[in-house]
Order: sequence, then structure tokens, then C-alpha cells
Amino acid sequence: YDQKTRQQRVLRAAVSRLARPKLAAGYSFWRQDWENQQVLLSTKSSVSLEQHVAQLTARNKAIDAELEQSRADLAAAREAMLRGEGHEAELQRIALAKEAAAKEARVEHLTKMAARRLGRKEISRAMNAWLD
Repeated sequence: YDQKTRQQRVLRAAVSRLARPKLAAGYSFWRQDWENQQVLLSTKSSVSLEQHVAQLTARNKAIDAELEQSRADLAAAREAMLRGEGHEAELQRIALAKEAAAKEARVEHLTKMAARRLGRKEISRAMNAWLD
């Protein structure tokens, strides 16, 4: 028994000594691969960061242009109000909005009526089929 366990222990020690270089080589290969991945990710993140900054800059320019347009519209509206033209324009805008709402209500009413007629038509067909 002692001889057998001693042989197993010696064999395990020999395998361990033989496997250590492979373990070290595997670890160094993994570490190099990991470092390469980190470098690749950092370059991608810097590129994506630059793209993000460019997108934000473009969005900022668009918002600034929209703000300037709104300011110009507001200034034009103020001048029109001072000249007395603003009231008529506002009344016209309100009238157009009311017309659009009335048209929408008519379309909605016609849609409901058409649906109701189709329902009645189906009921009528069913009754005729039942009576025949």
C-alpha cells in the first residue's frame, strides 16, 4: 500500500512539474489575447466617443438653428401685432383650426354611420336567410 501511494505521489509531482510550463504558456497566451482585446475595445470606444461627440455637435447645431428660426418667427409676430395685423392672422388660424376639427367630426360621423349600416345589412341578411 505504501509503495503504491508513494508511486502515485511521485507521478503526480512529475506531472505537475511537466504541466507547469504549459500552464504558464497558456496563461501568457490568455493575457496577451486579453490585452489585445482591451486595446481594441479602447480604440473602438474612442472612435465611438468621437462619433458621439460629432452627433451631439450636429444635434446642437440643429437645435440652435431651430431656436433662431423660432426667435425670428416671434419677432415677426410681434411686429405684425404692433402693426395691427396679428389679430386677423390669429383669427384666420383659429378659423382654420375650427374647420379642420369640424371636418374631422364629419369624417368620424360618416365612419360610424357606415359601420352601423354594414351591421344592419348583416343582420338583415341573416334574418332573410333564416326566414327562407
